[in-house]
Amino acid sequence: MAKSAQQLEGTFSVDEVHKLIGTDNVSKIAIYDACRAGTIPSIRIGTRVLVPKAWLIDKLSGK
Repeated sequence: MAKSAQQLEGTFSVDEVHKLIGTDNVSKIAIYDACRAGTIPSIRIGTRVLVPKAWLIDKLSGK
């Protein structure tokens, strides 16, 4: 079943994560690798990899 836009509202794309944490800090490939390894929680929809906003905000705020 396809996810609606409303269900995906609570996620960031890998590109958005990359921009938020700083492009000098980590590469997109490293983010994809961490998602694949389970270090970064993510969901895959087709070719898109999405990271929960709540998780990233907690990590960026030091929680």
